[in-house]
Amino acid sequence: MPVKVYTKDNDKAWRELRERVRGLNGRYLSVGVQGERAQEPHPEARGGPPRITLGELAAAHELFPPPGVPRRPFIGPVFDAERTALKNGFTAAGRAVVFGEMTKRALQAFGDSVVEKVKQRILAGQVTPALAASTAAAKGDDRPLYETGALAEAITAEIGSKGNLRTAASATMRDGPQYGED
Repeated sequence: MPVKVYTKDNDKAWRELRERVRGLNGRYLSVGVQGERAQEPHPEARGGPPRITLGELAAAHELFPPPGVPRRPFIGPVFDAERTALKNGFTAAGRAVVFGEMTKRALQAFGDSVVEKVKQRILAGQVTPALAASTAAAKGDDRPLYETGALAEAITAEIGSKGNLRTAASATMRDGPQYGED
């Protein structure tokens, strides 16, 4: 005697997934010196009043240094050097969204891991080009972009949305560096 099997697909799981993904629609991850931290004055470790903000310092080194100062990008090279690891991390964050484990938290956790890689690069003295011997001697440290630690500590990961421009230097997975005001 043949057995009849009936299935009913109510698409509940699909609807839940669709809503989780819609919750991320238009969002992007921004890593850099941004928000209120970008507006903080850069502490002058070698004396004198602060002349620029941390955001201006980050933008100058990442993209537009003043004449006579070499460009020392510290965010972009992390994306270049860690491309495979970052791709795997982003894939893992995507899986977490699909399986309902997290949504914005998965994206934020991924961003926080990128921030740590950027900070480690600065603290380890891996930012290039190297300082001139006279500059290293004057500041007592040969690590580019590290004197007070303020720049490294100001780097954050934030989840933004379309139309919400970030202040100062930010690298995003989707659009590259962003400039503007909140």
